[in-house]
Amino acid sequence: MRKIILCLILCIPCLVFAQAEMELELAVNKTEISVGEDFQLALILRLTSANRQNGLSRVPISGIEKFQQIGSSNSTKINVVNGKSAIISENMRTLIASEEGEFTFGPVFINVQDPTGKKTQINSNTVSIKVIKEGSVFTSNGSMEKVSDDEFVETSFFSISRNQQVFLVFFVIGTFVALLIWLYRKNAEQKRLIAQKKSNELPPVKVSSLPTVNDENFYGKLQEIILKFVSQEKRLDLKGKTSEEVLDCIQKEPYFADVVTIINACDAARYSGLESDREIVLELARHIINEEN
Repeated sequence: MRKIILCLILCIPCLVFAQAEMELELAVNKTEISVGEDFQLALILRLTSANRQNGLSRVPISGIEKFQQIGSSNSTKINVVNGKSAIISENMRTLIASEEGEFTFGPVFINVQDPTGKKTQINSNTVSIKVIKEGSVFTSNGSMEKVSDDEFVETSFFSISRNQQVFLVFFVIGTFVALLIWLYRKNAEQKRLIAQKKSNELPPVKVSSLPTVNDENFYGKLQEIILKFVSQEKRLDLKGKTSEEVLDCIQKEPYFADVVTIINACDAARYSGLESDREIVLELARHIINEEN
């Protein structure tokens, strides 16, 4: 009886050690995908260097037949821990889901041979994956919700179509140009209001402010007063404007022809020395001012 108990005590560590020496694992990189989306299924085998197994690429995995395999790769590495080496072999298969549902892979069973020729069967875990319809998403509580195509919003400029990119560029440029036009008009309106305010603050032009025929600078003063009168009537800012620009603003006024006559007479006298009858020019100015006042 003591011998039996002693044998059992000695065998338990050996069994534990043997179990630790051999391990087979199934793993997936995604547990929730949509139809048409690819994912990776890995079969990983960990053995001591003394054990042998003939490749993992030929090992059948239950449940894989319902998926389309588009790629496969194998890798092997050796780890040394506390003087003991272990071989880790991995077979990675890239699959595509073609139908929705919940699927389970595994368990996988393989035979491992030790140096004495003895074969031991080991089995893997199982892994599950959920496949949903294309265009569906998982909510925060884990339930599935259908989302229509027009509800998806692309957040990256480079992820949208070429036509959408062109439209977006033109939209931004158009918005920028519209903003510039609005700012220009706003500035022009502010200038007009300022000129109008200044014009309202100035005393109105009266006949008494006109120069006399004997005034030394008769034509210069007369032109200045007439332009000042026009600016007050039309709420114009004369700063930086020529006589021609001022006249363009009063073409539809009834006194337009008389103002043109006065301006031309003043310009001819000041720049060419050709003086008109001062009394006639002065009478036209009086007429314009009296008519409007």
